[in-house]
Amino acid sequence: MQCPKCKGEKIMWGFLPHIKDGKLDIPAIACLQCDGTGEVPEEMNQWIKDGKILKEKRIAKRITLRNMGKELQKIDNIDLYIIVMKISKMERGVIKPNMSIYNNVK
Repeated sequence: MQCPKCKGEKIMWGFLPHIKDGKLDIPAIACLQCDGTGEVPEEMNQWIKDGKILKEKRIAKRITLRNMGKELQKIDNIDLYIIVMKISKMERGVIKPNMSIYNNVK
């Protein structure tokens, strides 16, 4: 299935703009959703929907990604950076969301 983020173009624009040869340069980077392939698994549409729900639940509880990571770190002793990165990817639908982890956060 075509990547919904880059529309199959494999790249994203607008990250880290800088001046190059006196002109504004906005470099392209590999799409963060499809990892630059332009394609995503069919089930990613559901991942994106589920991820949005999870993010809305977290925000409704007024919990930051970092604080949620700290809570989950108490359950599974993994590096905080790794936990936060994984939560972020789940909420964006990049990886399959684990709906049960949100039940563990108070």
